[in-house]
Amino acid sequence: CGLTDGCWSTARPGVFFTSKTDGTLDVWDLLFKQNDPTLTVQVCDEPLQCLRLQEHGRLMACGSQSGVATIVELSEGFYAQNRNERNLVNAIFERETRREKILESRHREMKLKEKKGGAEEEEEHRDEEHEDLVAKAEADFFAAIENEKKLRDRRKEEREAALRNGQVDEEEEAGTGIGDAEDEAEEKQELEKVEEVPEQAAEEKGESESAEK
Repeated sequence: CGLTDGCWSTARPGVFFTSKTDGTLDVWDLLFKQNDPTLTVQVCDEPLQCLRLQEHGRLMACGSQSGVATIVELSEGFYAQNRNERNLVNAIFERETRREKILESRHREMKLKEKKGGAEEEEEHRDEEHEDLVAKAEADFFAAIENEKKLRDRRKEEREAALRNGQVDEEEEAGTGIGDAEDEAEEKQELEKVEEVPEQAAEEKGESESAEK
């Protein structure tokens, strides 16, 4: 059932009243209990629309949806103020205010942790992607080396098989060997020429000095 109206007691600071669409009047006493109404009265069979309380807090007028007003007399316990009731009610409100602030701070901390956790998860995900790329590059590199090695081995095996089967001309092989020897001889001659240059320069220098004398 939905609430339609409410008002605080004019005599007691810890008592208030609420009306509902089912025609009932709820009386709440915070010093007695706070989660449920202390008293529930069926005033009429139609929704109550408004509540008005007497100045001394003993009589209450309840107006229904059809315009009928019902006067309800309250018991003395709902309008006679207790000792230190105002201080007790203020303590209840202060405690609830502190509780609400603690809940709000915890809620903010939870949101910050969730946000921080999401950022850490995203960073970890980026690190994992980077590691995957590095691992893939390494795997491709070693696979290329392995393929090149296999290709060279296959070519070597094919050449050896061709030699065994007599498919390669022996003269060509011999020519290849002679060509290699000639290349080595040419390199040797070049080195000897390079070594002879300093000796010739020294001899020419000596001859020029003796001629001057």
